[in-house]
Formats: sequence, C-alpha cells, structure tokens
Amino acid sequence: ARGRGIASELGGYLDLMADVIGYAAVPIGIAAAEQSAHLWMWCAILLATFYVNTMSWTLLSALAERRDRQDQSAVTTTFTMPTALIEGAESIALFTLMLALPRYAQPLFMAMSVGVAVSIVQRVVWAVRNLK
Repeated sequence: ARGRGIASELGGYLDLMADVIGYAAVPIGIAAAEQSAHLWMWCAILLATFYVNTMSWTLLSALAERRDRQDQSAVTTTFTMPTALIEGAESIALFTLMLALPRYAQPLFMAMSVGVAVSIVQRVVWAVRNLK
C-alpha cells in the first residue's frame, strides 16, 4: 500500500494486528503439533519475549508521537520505533525455518527468544538515552 500511495492508518493498524496474531499462531501451532513439554515451555518463553517486545516498541512509539520526535535511528512504518535485532524480516526467516524444520523448533524457539530479548534491551537502552 505504501508503494502505491494508498497507505492508511487503518491499514497500518490491521497489518500490525495480523502480525501479532501470526507471531502467536506459528509457535503455538508448532508446539501443538510436536506435543513436547520442553517445546511448550520454550513456546511460552518465546511468547513472553514477544509480549514484552511489543510493549517496548509500542510504548516508545506512543511517546515519540506524543513528543513529536523523529530520530535518525528510528524506522518509520505505520509507527516510528527504534530499530532492533529481531524485526519483521528476521521473524519471517525464523518462522519459515521453524515450519520447514519442526524437529529443530526447540533450538529455534530458544534462539529467537534470545534475539527478541536482545531487541528489548536495545529499545530500553534507546529509551534511557533519548527519553529524559
């Protein structure tokens, strides 16, 4: 939509909502198919990192808009947010690997959990440096 000049706030909102649904559905679906207690544990940890990560960038986005701030290190999509290690493209790549190689889901869940945790730390550091 952005490329064709027909982007809208509603479209951006619905796109992000669909992302969040997919981010939950893929790991839950893989864990349900594999029926492993350890995989369910890592699924829960991964979903917890997603939850905290979502709060980290949405809160920063709201603060940036409230302050009418634009930062060179921020990415502008529907919302402005500081960049981080794990974003959309990285998530799609990891989810593709999880779906293609379900027997390796647990180490992939673990790796993605660590990557998302690093992303959270990156945004907290950005907030400490930029929100005085």
